[in-house]
Amino acid sequence: MLYQIEDWKTVKENVQKTLNIKISREKFSVNAFDLPGTKMIKVPDFENLSDDELFQILINLHNLSGMLYVVTHICHKDGFGPFLLEANRLEGLVKNYVNIFQETFFDTNAIIISLNEKLVWMFHHSGFVGLFDYSKQLGT
Repeated sequence: MLYQIEDWKTVKENVQKTLNIKISREKFSVNAFDLPGTKMIKVPDFENLSDDELFQILINLHNLSGMLYVVTHICHKDGFGPFLLEANRLEGLVKNYVNIFQETFFDTNAIIISLNEKLVWMFHHSGFVGLFDYSKQLGT
């Protein structure tokens, strides 16, 4: 299986506990993550980049491993929740996303969370990317 859908409550609890952060909304978005010292990087001409090209920017920031939570626009719709998948399946989800959901993966905001590595990678709909390393904050 490429991915499974998780319930928002479980994901929120796991993220809060593991990253030692407080998230106010159950269906959280990019605004839930703020780590002092993390710089958001502008992606030039992001509107003209494909999902594959934006995914390569992710890989260049950090090659994720292990189990990941993925939050995209579709996750906020009724009957959906965050995706849970192995990191080695993430590229497959990105490549097949438009065929499955009839919208691009990076249509709006996208959040990829590695609880194992305590990392949050974010694409903001205004064309910025960031990698939030919570392991440094937690001293692990």
